[in-house]
Amino acid sequence: MNQCNSVVKTPPKISKLRHLRTLSLFVVGSKPGCGLAELHSLNLGGALRIRGLNNVPSEWDAKQANLIGKKELNILHLSWDGSANSKSSNVSVERVLEALEPPSTLKSFEMNGYEGKQLSSWMRSSIVLRDLVKVKLWNCENCEELPPFGKLPHLKRLELSGMKNVKCIDGETYDGAEEKAFPSLEELSVDNLPNLERLLRDERVEMVPHLFELRIERVSNLKCPRLPAVEKLDARGIGEAASFMEVVGNTACLKTLSIEYIKGVVVLPEQFSGLGALQDLYIAYWYDVEYFPEHVLECLTSLRTLSIIYCHKLKSLSEGVRHLACLERLIIYGCPELVVLPSNMSQLTALRVVSISICSTLPDGLQRVPSLRCLEMLEYKSTSLPDWVGDISTLEELSIEYCKELRSLPSSIQRLTNLSRLIIRGCPLLEKRCKRETGEDWQYIKHIPNTELFA
Repeated sequence: MNQCNSVVKTPPKISKLRHLRTLSLFVVGSKPGCGLAELHSLNLGGALRIRGLNNVPSEWDAKQANLIGKKELNILHLSWDGSANSKSSNVSVERVLEALEPPSTLKSFEMNGYEGKQLSSWMRSSIVLRDLVKVKLWNCENCEELPPFGKLPHLKRLELSGMKNVKCIDGETYDGAEEKAFPSLEELSVDNLPNLERLLRDERVEMVPHLFELRIERVSNLKCPRLPAVEKLDARGIGEAASFMEVVGNTACLKTLSIEYIKGVVVLPEQFSGLGALQDLYIAYWYDVEYFPEHVLECLTSLRTLSIIYCHKLKSLSEGVRHLACLERLIIYGCPELVVLPSNMSQLTALRVVSISICSTLPDGLQRVPSLRCLEMLEYKSTSLPDWVGDISTLEELSIEYCKELRSLPSSIQRLTNLSRLIIRGCPLLEKRCKRETGEDWQYIKHIPNTELFA
C-alpha cells in the first residue's frame, strides 16, 4: 500500500472493471470519471488506500464510495494530501469523513491530513471498530478528541502523530474494577502531541496490561501510571525531563531504553536505579549531563550494552561501573570531556567490544579491561595512539576508520599477539605507513593474519 506515493492519478472510469476485487490505491480526481462514485459498485476487498480526499466536492459524493458495503475490506487508508482546492472549498471535511463509514470488517485503519476538529460518529462506534488491530492517525492537526481506543478489544498497535490539541488519548469513562483499558495494546507511538498529558482521562482502571513497546517523541508533559509490561521505551525531544523520568520510573520490566535530545539533566537520574532488568541503554544528545552516579549504576546489574552519544559535557562514568557485571558492549561517541575511564574497569569481565568515536584521545583505562576482544575507533582526532594500546593483550580485532590525522601506529602494537584482524579505512597517512613490506609501520603489524587497508 505504501509503495505508490508517486502515483498522482487513477485512470478514469475504473468502475467499468466490474470484476475488480483488489485496488490498493485510488486517487480522487476532479475530472469526470475520477470521483469516489467509481468505487460504488466494485466489490473490493483486502487493502484500499484513498488519496486526494481534498478533491471530494460534497458529502453526497463521499457517500457514493459505498465503503460500508465492501464487506471484504480489511485495510483502509484515508488521506487528505495537499490540494489548493480544499482551501477554497465550502465542503465540510467532517461530513465527508462521516460519509466514508467503512464496514466492521476492518483490521487496520490509517488517516492522514484530516483537518476537521471532530471525528465521525462511526469512529466512536465500538461496533464499526470492533475488530481493529492497528490504527494510525497522523497530521490531523485540528482534532480535539480521539475515539475511545482504550475500549477496542483487539487493538495491538496505535500510532498518533501531529495533533496539537489532544490532551488524552482516551477520554471515556470506565466502570467497574474488572474493566481494563487498552486490553490488547502491544505497541504505542505518540509523536508531536505537545499538549498530551495522559493516556486516559479516567485513570482509576487497570490499563495497558500487555503494552510491550512505547515510543514518545516531541511530547513534553506526558504522565503515565504503572506500565507493567513495557520492555522497550524510545523517547526523543521530550522537553521536560522531570515528568518523563516519572514515566521511566514506572517501567520496572524495561529491557531497552533509548533517550535522545534532553536538556537540564546533569547527572544520570534517580529513576534509572529502578531498572534492574535493563539490558540496553542508549542516551544521545544529553546536552548537560556530566556524571553517572555510582548509586544509580549499581542497580543496572543486567545491562549488556551502554551507548553514550554526543554528551559533550560528560566527564565521568564514576567507579560505579564495577557493578555492570553483564556489560558486553560500550559505545562512546562524541564525548570530548570523557578522557579517563574509572580505575576499576578491570572488574568488567564480560566487556568484549568497545567503540570510541569522535574523540581527541582514547580514554585512559581501556587497557585495564580484562577481556576486551574488539576495539573500534572512528574519526579519532589525534596524530598518534597511546603506547598502552599494546597492553590490551586480549585484543583480537582492531578497527581504525576515518582517522585522517593519525600518522602512525605505536610500536607496542606488535605485543598484541592475539590480534587476528586489523582494519584501516579512510586514514590516508596511516595507510601509506602500513603497506605490506614497504610501509614504515609494517614491522609492527606483520604478525597479524588479516590486515585490511581501504582508501
